[in-house]
Amino acid sequence: MLDFYCIYKQHNDNCKLLLTKCIESAREFNYNVIPYPGIYGDEIDSLAAKENILVCKDLQHKVKSKGVIGCFLSHYLLWKKCVDLNIPIGVLEYDAAFLNALPNNILDSFEDYCSLDINRHLYFKKGKDLYSSKLNKTNNITVKSLKEYLPTKQNTLFEYVNNNHISGAHGYIIKPAGAKKLINFTKMYGMMPADIHINLKSCKMYYTSESIVHLHSDTSFKAKFSHTKNNG
Repeated sequence: MLDFYCIYKQHNDNCKLLLTKCIESAREFNYNVIPYPGIYGDEIDSLAAKENILVCKDLQHKVKSKGVIGCFLSHYLLWKKCVDLNIPIGVLEYDAAFLNALPNNILDSFEDYCSLDINRHLYFKKGKDLYSSKLNKTNNITVKSLKEYLPTKQNTLFEYVNNNHISGAHGYIIKPAGAKKLINFTKMYGMMPADIHINLKSCKMYYTSESIVHLHSDTSFKAKFSHTKNNG
């Protein structure tokens, strides 16, 4: 059975409430969600130093806050856990909730990584109402591969990863081979925001045709919100 690890703020009551909603939504589909305390506050600098992780020089403008770094490190530790366990795992953030069941054959349908909320990528910036209107409860869900986009104007690392990732890291499945690639990508290029770090240069990417999980908190749609934005 696939386990989902849900990153949350251990000492934040509102986050715990949202985490509870996430767990309850998973029970509808008999999925196991394991609360996973994220990296916050004083832990950030010490862990980054311990893992010898630096900010990617080409994306320094995107990694300006402790919150972004803490978010990345939380995901990074779960990638390491995936490698250690040597089995696929699901990764969630606490403001995600399940909407649909996973396709029965999902683990046979992708390599490395599969995003579980494509609507976040397509509609999030256009507002909660449009995003919510595109969410469908359905059993007709397939897995698709992310098509590569080659920038024509600026051939830089930032331009490539910015055009070849799936926005949002609040719900995905990662396989050990993919987790190893993401860890190696970190060693080679340094850290980026978690969702941008997962791109077609770092691993093979897939997504479900409809959202398996969705953002269920109004806070998620505030302009300056990040699940670790205010942690440092």
